[in-house]
Amino acid sequence: MKRICLIVLLTIFIPATLFAEGSDTDRINSVGLGYGIQYGIAGLNVDLHLVQNLYVSMGLGTIMVSEDFAYNLGFKYYFLSPDSAIRPRVSLFFGSNDIVEVDIMARGEDGEWGTADDFVDESEWRRYPGWTIGAGLQWMLGESKRHGLDLDVYYIAWSTLDVDEMETKDHEFTDEPADVGFAIGYRFAL
Repeated sequence: MKRICLIVLLTIFIPATLFAEGSDTDRINSVGLGYGIQYGIAGLNVDLHLVQNLYVSMGLGTIMVSEDFAYNLGFKYYFLSPDSAIRPRVSLFFGSNDIVEVDIMARGEDGEWGTADDFVDESEWRRYPGWTIGAGLQWMLGESKRHGLDLDVYYIAWSTLDVDEMETKDHEFTDEPADVGFAIGYRFAL
């Protein structure tokens, strides 16, 4: 599965870097490595220029606590041009935004659910897709503005994870995940 993800990642990112749209500044598209929703939790992100200050953004990474992968696809709108060192932005993503450890319960000796002798049969990590909105900035360093940092705060607007339904229907339990997250990463302008 990891090899398939790597092949898909390279199929997307290599053509994006080789055939990137040129510009006056020659720093329109970018690739990043970091942690957070836009990076597929821990992985790579590519921003491709669509129209003035609007970018399509793709992320693919790994969920560090399991052997699964995470993805995100969305848009970023920058308020300033690529010539600016600090570029505030807003973003909208669809993809992996909730990753939780799920305890799968088993019935105890009495054969009834919800009694004191129920026990955790196994635990596993699961990812759930949904919509995420964010705000942050890209801070490009130096005179060439080719290397920089990404800093973002995200709000999970909607997720397919429904903790109450999971507990009632499947007798699986997890802690309610946080609605707010962050991202930090290194960015290289192409």
